[in-house]
Amino acid sequence: AKALICPHAGYRYAGPTAAWSFKNIPQAGVSRVFILGPSHHVHFRNTCALPQGTTHYETPFGPLILDQGVLNDLRQARGAQGEQLFVALNNSQDEDEHSVEMQLPFLKMMMGEQNF
Repeated sequence: AKALICPHAGYRYAGPTAAWSFKNIPQAGVSRVFILGPSHHVHFRNTCALPQGTTHYETPFGPLILDQGVLNDLRQARGAQGEQLFVALNNSQDEDEHSVEMQLPFLKMMMGEQNF
């Protein structure tokens, strides 16, 4: 597993840093990418949100297809106490959030047609 920490302040402010970060992803051998971002509008306590009903994200470089099987597995995941680890982020909440959205064009540009 590898990790990339990348800013999401907006292309004007953080675009060059984000581009440099994504440029350094070795394309060969990458089969799964998870993008984690903070929530600026909805509070989540000890959980992570997943898009609900979203099959892909549009980018200027074409659609980024989401792996529905992996998303379904994550939705079923439970913690040690049986608590739900991932909750649904409805489309309105997803559209209001920008932290993940800022990463998607860079990912699409670097990884091309590969689905995640």
